[in-house]
Amino acid sequence: MISDYDDSIAELEVKFKILLEDFEKVEWLRNELIKGEESGLSNKTMSEILEEAKRRAKLAK
Repeated sequence: MISDYDDSIAELEVKFKILLEDFEKVEWLRNELIKGEESGLSNKTMSEILEEAKRRAKLAK
């Protein structure tokens, strides 16, 4: 019984870490878009930002 509880906690911790990583990726993308919008002179195109987000997502796996 205790073992099942420990397994459940471990599974929840893994899921939490995955959600946190996903949030960090979304937050990074959001911040890049805001920087570009605020400056009016983005160093990156939308396509480049999205490609970087995809690259980071692949590296995180």
